[in-house]
Amino acid sequence: MIAFKPILRAIRLMAGLACLASAICSCRYIQPCFFVHSLIVVLPESPFAWDGIAPDRWRVEWKDAESEKREAFLPAGGRTRIEVPRGEFQAILAYPESMGAVFKPAGFLYPEDLGPSGPWPWAEDVAVFSYESGYGSEVARHLEVLGMRPSAYTLSSLGEAAISGGADPWDLPPWKAARALAGGTFRKSLFVRALHEFALPDGETWAPESPFKSIDRSGAAHRVFLAEGLSLFHSERSSLLVDMREDGARFMAWER
Repeated sequence: MIAFKPILRAIRLMAGLACLASAICSCRYIQPCFFVHSLIVVLPESPFAWDGIAPDRWRVEWKDAESEKREAFLPAGGRTRIEVPRGEFQAILAYPESMGAVFKPAGFLYPEDLGPSGPWPWAEDVAVFSYESGYGSEVARHLEVLGMRPSAYTLSSLGEAAISGGADPWDLPPWKAARALAGGTFRKSLFVRALHEFALPDGETWAPESPFKSIDRSGAAHRVFLAEGLSLFHSERSSLLVDMREDGARFMAWER
């Protein structure tokens, strides 16, 4: 009887492995565990620049496990679970909205922004969105339009590179950044610093479309430094477009 113990143990091991293989290969397990990645969306706090007109909801856009475009609306501070094709690059965007105004998005570059994962493939991971990756995600979408692979670039570093140089990344339109990357001509100096002071119109509390612009509200007149080009601002009921040029600013305001 003793001589048969190794054989019995081998039979039990083979039976156990067969059961495990059967479970893994069944559609119920292999589909969600190995082809689909479940993510918990965590949105960022509103930046100081948006005080007075904080977003009341967010529009999240992504591609689901079947690579179909999806969107969901979340209240401020809300969370949701989404499923994406496991390991396939995609730029996930979350647009803040407030009283008809849409601000520049936060984003999540999957899987570049993903933190360390748990040991089990069926565990849910947390997708922590950031405004820096919002810019990188918009650049990624323009790279895709140009037929380029966004995963070939470290896009999450673009926003950080601009901010570290004292610039607002959104002052370089994402389509321009994408073209420079695709053509091999991108350089940090394309991000220009805001050197022109502009006094915002009285009677409204204005918030910049970009989360990276800073408004000085310490005086009677609220002031902001702008780079040359177009900058958009919102209040509770109006919007303001400023065209900053070398010889001064031109602007127009309208009610939404």
